[in-house]
Amino acid sequence: MRKGFTLIELLLTLGIVVILSTIGVLSLVGYRSQQSLRAASQKFVTFARDVQQKSISQEGGLQWGVRFTHQAGVRDSYQLINGVSTFNPAGSLVALPSNAEFAVVYGDLVFNRLGLPLSPTTLIMRLKANPGVTRTITINAQGLIREQ
Repeated sequence: MRKGFTLIELLLTLGIVVILSTIGVLSLVGYRSQQSLRAASQKFVTFARDVQQKSISQEGGLQWGVRFTHQAGVRDSYQLINGVSTFNPAGSLVALPSNAEFAVVYGDLVFNRLGLPLSPTTLIMRLKANPGVTRTITINAQGLIREQ
């Protein structure tokens, strides 16, 4: 009676280990992408709430808002804007992670002096590689900013 493993047994074991490792790595990459999208949406919510507070306090005697940039070939981004009759860029661009994009953008998000949006807005961020993975940010008529 011989003790040990045959070449076939070793190859089968190695194949199973490779398959399980591949599944684990792919799951980790997907998880990291989703976490990156979640962090980007939370960062935007914080940004939007800060902009809302600027409007409430009427910093500089102006209304404040957010301008979105959504162009082919350029990372999607947003920036602070201010003004009364026309809105001018007032801050540097904040780019989304390279694996994320805005699914839908409806123009500027502007708050009045009560912190209410001039028009309720729903913003959807998604993963470029997997558009089914999204984060939805809503700013309702009462000024509540919520991320889902």
